[in-house]
This record gives sequence, C-alpha cells and structure tokens, in this order.
Amino acid sequence: MYAIIDVETTGGSQLRTKITELSIVIFDGEKVVDTFNTLLDPECLIPPFISRLTGITNAMVAGQPKFFEVARKIVEITDNRIFVAHNAQFDYSVIRQEFKNLGYNFVRKTLCTIRLARKVLPGRKSYSLGNICKELEIEHNNQHRAYGDTEATLKLFKLLLDLRPDVGLFEDISTRSGGMQLQKCFDRENLRKIPEATGIYYFLNESGDVIYVGKSKNIRRRVMSHARAGITARKDEMLYRTHSISYEIMGSELVAFLIESEKIKTLRPLFNRAQRRISHNIGLYAEKTDKGYGRLIIKAIDKQLPLTTFSSRAESKRLLYALAAEFELCHSLCNLYQSAGPCFQYQIGECKGACAGAEKPADYNKRLRAAIEKIRFGNKSFFIIEKGRVPGETAVVQVQNGKYIGFGFTFDTIAPTSSDLLSGYIQPYSDNRDVRLILQSYIRKPDRTNVVYY
Repeated sequence: MYAIIDVETTGGSQLRTKITELSIVIFDGEKVVDTFNTLLDPECLIPPFISRLTGITNAMVAGQPKFFEVARKIVEITDNRIFVAHNAQFDYSVIRQEFKNLGYNFVRKTLCTIRLARKVLPGRKSYSLGNICKELEIEHNNQHRAYGDTEATLKLFKLLLDLRPDVGLFEDISTRSGGMQLQKCFDRENLRKIPEATGIYYFLNESGDVIYVGKSKNIRRRVMSHARAGITARKDEMLYRTHSISYEIMGSELVAFLIESEKIKTLRPLFNRAQRRISHNIGLYAEKTDKGYGRLIIKAIDKQLPLTTFSSRAESKRLLYALAAEFELCHSLCNLYQSAGPCFQYQIGECKGACAGAEKPADYNKRLRAAIEKIRFGNKSFFIIEKGRVPGETAVVQVQNGKYIGFGFTFDTIAPTSSDLLSGYIQPYSDNRDVRLILQSYIRKPDRTNVVYY
C-alpha cells in the first residue's frame, strides 16, 4: 500500500517552512482506496511570491485547521504505507519537522518518483513533475496545488509501475537509498558487526580506496543512518560505490574529531570536502572602535582565526552575557545591545560607561583582555586527559605554546605532574586552523576538569 503525498508550504528551508495545503491519496497498487485533502493554517503569513505561485492566500487559510488538528489523521492514514512523493525528501522532511514540533517521531518508508523515473525512464531532459508529465502526456491540472500535484504523481507512479511491475524493484526503492540496491556491506548482519563505540569509520570503494570518512559517538548508529535513506544524489552515489566499511575505535570524541580532520586532509576522500567545515562555524572576534575601545563581534568564520567558535548564535550570546557579567563589560561593545546610544545597562546604572565615553579605553580594555584570556588558549601549554579505547587506557592530547602537537594512548597511571612524562605518550600530528578551532571550542566549556596546564 502506498500513500501518495504532496504539500504546499510557505517557502524557505525544510526546517522552518510551514504547510499550507496537504493532499494524501492511498493507492493499493491497482486503485485508490482513500483520500485526504485539506488547507492548513500555517500560523504565519504566506509570502506574496508564494501566493502568486500556488494561488493559496492568507485569506484562504484563515480559519482552516492547524497542523496539530490533523496530525492524528495523517498518522492513521499513512500507517504501514510507503510514503510516495515527487521529490520525496522534501515533502517527507517537511512533514517530519511538523511532527517533530509536536514532539512526535514520524517515520515511514519512502519512495521518490523522481528517482524512480530516472531509473525506469533514463535519459529524459527533465524530471520535474510538470515537465515529465508533459513529455509522457500525463494530464496535470492545478499545478502547485497539493491535490493537483498528488493526482499527477499518482498517474506517473501508475505508469512507472506498469512499465516495471516487478515487486522486488519497488521493495528495493522503498527501503534502500534513492532506488539503488546497496552493497552487501550495508546488510543487517554486517552492520551488526560494527561496534556501538566512539570513533572513526571509513567507506571504501571496490578498489579499497577511502571515499568517505566520518566520526561518531556511536559508529554503528551513524553508519546505519547513512544506509537508511539518501538525501541527495551525491549521497546516493556514495552509498552505491561503497563496497566495504572499516572503523577505528577512539574512545574519546575529541580524539575522533581530531583524527577525522586529519584523515580528510591526508586522504582527501572523494565524498568529503577537501577542507571540511567543522560544525562550529560561528566565530568570536575582537576589534577596536574609533575611540580605542575593544569590541567583541560575532560573525561567520573567515580566514582570520577567531578567539573561539560556536555551533550557533544562541550559544555565542550565552557566553557573551556571562563574560559581560563577570568582567563588567559593556553590552553595546559585546554585540549584545543594538542601538546608537549607550546600552540599557548604562541607563540603569549597571555599566561603567564605556559606550558613553565615561570610562577610559585603557581601563575598559584591561577587563576585556582578561575576558578574552579566559576563553582562548593563545600561547598556553596544556594536556587534555581523555578516556581511551578500552577500559584502563587513557588518551592524552597535547598543545604547546598554543600549537597542537598531537595525541597518544597509554595504559600507565596518569600523574600529570611532569610534562616530560606526558609528552612521551604523544604521536605528532599536523597543526592547522581546523584543529585549533576544535580545541578552542573544547576547552571553552566550563566543565573541563581534564585540562592540565604546564
């Protein structure tokens, strides 16, 4: 049984867009057995250009049910049915996000008619719903309305099913990635042999070359997530080319992160970016104002090494508020108060007045330097003591004079009183901007009791 589905949305990313119309047709392989169509109140304004495209206006959705009011119906009507859509990744992701906002994990097997059409009808100029229907002379009324696009998708799906009625094909497409039969290394039994441990994993092609490297706190779970469903054509191709999987247990997530960065640069796998951007892509920088006051700014990481990094702007704001409170910093000069005049804290008597010129730059900058010193390792030397790969083993990471030296493992009892002793465990690795960002982000956390300075 198949649930043919289409959604119209307010536009934007799949994580933030809201559904304005939903259509579901239940198809048993021969005939339609149930349907569900509704406009939805997205609880936000529909942009004018979206209304021009779909014909759905704010007036049309006013008073319509909200998503949570039809959520149960969606769960029931799609239960034990394969989720079919033209560009299924989009429709499925949007619906999953709506359910996620309600605290519910909506999971269905998916089948994308774009990928299916590419397999059954290769060599077409375009596989967009409008173009493929026109080329195949499939009637497609009410384009960009959920019920119209669902009807067209159903007709296309019937045609593809008539051309390739073999059940095995559709089982592969609905349970595998992008319609491609995955290699034996992704079989259930082989995946079970991969440990649920922290470390690095490698995808290798038929010649034994590494085509992808990744890290995870749970290697098996991460590899299985790769195999469940393709997100892009590039990912589908990667899975199709993968003939074997290997792994290295690291024990420490930090060490795994450092090794992943190293392997990407040295092995240059086909499906990793040559200089992969780390997850902490927002940086904190310092500059001086025209009047000589130091100022902290938050922006996307560029060629300049930031003072520290963050995974989100919300995280950066939390740190800045804490630093401002501890070191009596001005909110305006910490990128926390957007106004041409003095900050609000000065207006209520809780700021020393750098933003108003009441405090000398030298006095203010002294406190700012102390705050910066707290969050960056600069030219400091230290060891990070982490758990090892097996019980009784310890991982040791070394930074000397602000430079990453490397890491190593030992079964010896760690007594961090001698830097020479700890240095003896270290295997050298390359120092670069990426690993410094990784380490800066790591030691900035307030609960790091395993950082030993020398």
